[in-house]
Amino acid sequence: DFGKAIEINPNESAYYYNRAILKSRLKDYRGTIADCNRAIEIDPNDSDSYYNRSNAKGELKDYRGAIADCTKAIEIDPNNSSYYNNRALAKNRLKDYRGSLADYNKAIEIDPSESLWYSNRAATKSNLKDYRGSLADYNRAINRYYKVDPYYGKLFTLRGDCQSKLGNFHVALRDFNRAIEIDPNSAEAYFLRSAPKVELGQLDSACLDLSKAGEM
Repeated sequence: DFGKAIEINPNESAYYYNRAILKSRLKDYRGTIADCNRAIEIDPNDSDSYYNRSNAKGELKDYRGAIADCTKAIEIDPNNSSYYNNRALAKNRLKDYRGSLADYNKAIEIDPSESLWYSNRAATKSNLKDYRGSLADYNRAINRYYKVDPYYGKLFTLRGDCQSKLGNFHVALRDFNRAIEIDPNSAEAYFLRSAPKVELGQLDSACLDLSKAGEM
């Protein structure tokens, strides 16, 4: 009971930090921010509380506030790749794609084994219309992701969309088929698969995909 622990010792930042995490899981983002504020007040060098507060601000669409908190966390601990990733996400929301790309590059420099950094960077490269760069990052992400991860199937959808934009329609279809094989309930995969089918003259099949996507 964090409330009881805080009542006994109201000057222990870890109690507020842990309660903030719990509130975040319950989607009480304003409560999360309040507890992070108190943790930071007690320990101004608590980088994780800045990071957790940035997550909550992002959920509340305060992206500039999220960026400011991540920047402070990075000042305290410049070698935590998650801080750069979070700041990149917020910059992406503000359409600062080049700033976002720079942060993903740094996150990958610190931790080149983390698959999520590659898939996130791939999305930013797509926003910059660098589809070849995006494709390379999706390949890296797919090679690193655990096949049981729920996000694994979506990576094939995203890579298929990249292939489609590059005009590789047959290859795109293989990726969309794989995505649907992994997750038969992916409306996005059915919807996007219709595009290369249209380009390849498979109009009836494309219409069926659009209908399937609409039913989900």
